Amino acid sequence: MKRSIIPWFVLLVALLSISAPALAAVEGSWSVGGRAGVTVKVQGSRAQSSHQYASDLFTFYPGGAFTMVDVSGTWTQTRSQFTVTLNASDIEALYEQMFADEGYTVDVTVTSLVLKGRETPSGERLRGKMTMRLELYIYYAGLPGKVKASYTFTGSRLSPGPAPLAESTASALTLREAVAKTVADTIRQLEAER
Repeated sequence: MKRSIIPWFVLLVALLSISAPALAAVEGSWSVGGRAGVTVKVQGSRAQSSHQYASDLFTFYPGGAFTMVDVSGTWTQTRSQFTVTLNASDIEALYEQMFADEGYTVDVTVTSLVLKGRETPSGERLRGKMTMRLELYIYYAGLPGKVKASYTFTGSRLSPGPAPLAESTASALTLREAVAKTVADTIRQLEAER
């Protein structure tokens, strides 16, 4: 009797594992876009805020590496939820260079950085939110400042595997560009008031 039950049990387990809906991995490249909100407050001036559409290209590589335009990190996924840990020093260096390109020497420190989201059961769409807080020190004015940025996004799968960044065809600002623009506008306003 035991001999006849074992093959049926093995067959049942095999059928259940094949027919059970499998969650697709977030691995691959995604075109994302959504609303970016940025607030900049520099000591001695009013807070400046901007809200605009921003886009990016997220690539979740096998083995846990992650890239978005100009920034790298790592990712993990539990069921449908993913969490990305971005490299804070990449972000600090990127912003410092962006401000230097505008003619300003600014120290940037990332104080908070969270990127989380969820993949749909079909594995073809994702949605999530990135929040970031920065502390600034603007040398020419000798003033500290703070930046709060949030990015609520949705995305569509570009390919089942990693794709090069050159595949991005987005023409909107990235979140980093939106933050840099708002900070530069705030610094220009400070200059005009002095």
